[in-house]
Amino acid sequence: MKNEKQHVALVSMLASGLLAIGKFTIGIFTGSIGLISEGIHSCSDFIATAVTWWAVRISDKPADDNHHYGHGKMESMAALFEVALLFGAAGWIAYEAIKRLMGEPHEIIAAPLVIAVLVISIVVDFFRVKALRRVAKKTGSPALEADALHFFSDMLASGVVLIGIVFVTFGFVKADAIAAIVVACFILSAAATLGKRSFDSLVDTAPAGTESKIASLLDNFPEVIAIERTRVRNAGPVLFIELTLAVSRSLPLERVSELKNQITQTLQQHLNHTEITLIAIPRSESSETIATRVRIIAANLDQAIHRLTILQLPNQANDQL
Repeated sequence: MKNEKQHVALVSMLASGLLAIGKFTIGIFTGSIGLISEGIHSCSDFIATAVTWWAVRISDKPADDNHHYGHGKMESMAALFEVALLFGAAGWIAYEAIKRLMGEPHEIIAAPLVIAVLVISIVVDFFRVKALRRVAKKTGSPALEADALHFFSDMLASGVVLIGIVFVTFGFVKADAIAAIVVACFILSAAATLGKRSFDSLVDTAPAGTESKIASLLDNFPEVIAIERTRVRNAGPVLFIELTLAVSRSLPLERVSELKNQITQTLQQHLNHTEITLIAIPRSESSETIATRVRIIAANLDQAIHRLTILQLPNQANDQL
């Protein structure tokens, strides 16, 4: 799984580098300012994917003496970096679109070579987004999710340029600007959602609904008297859960250990990518019998009861040991 994350991030980075080189080369060869600017854009994509690849590599490192909870938050930091790029891209797209809607003259180059480069770029981004989303969903990686959103926005932007070329051919010169504003709004909305999620991870905000889901799963274990404390937080793709549970003090130690293992396995089955710390504290139950209480008191005094007789009278109980 770790190698898969690093592999897809590396392939994405190499694709950005090759697209940048191709756009620069063709742009300089044909003298197209549009393709040269696209090459510059692809260079920024290369930097973003390099940051993602670096963050994924760091986050995959195990916990050490200085990072007891691992390095998962590096992915959230990389995701915030990409979110900042997305906000910048959406702002620039909206600004250019508004200028065009207000009548500022602009030129749309419809040369076959330019169209071919845009189509290739869209195809590359399509397969890249598909791969990034698949691995991001499988591993819970916020950095790969941000990378996928980044290149999905690039794919939409390239599509808008193609739409502009088609509609300009039919005389509707404002179509590309209108489509660009729609794209900018989509990017802003998606970036805001992803940015909030990444920021929440960095400040240890408890994921919404997780605590109630944990409580629902624990209802299947009658030995758990109460949930005394629940703490959950994300660190990149990993969900850390700390639970303090009250269990019947009459349970044998072997059963308590077995119960903790069963609860851990259940939570890991229903909540992906979890690290669980579970503490079981013995508590008395309201239904606890006198015999149970006497045996527990004796056990706490390192005494064993061979025979226990309890005589229940109207106002008292007599014990014979």
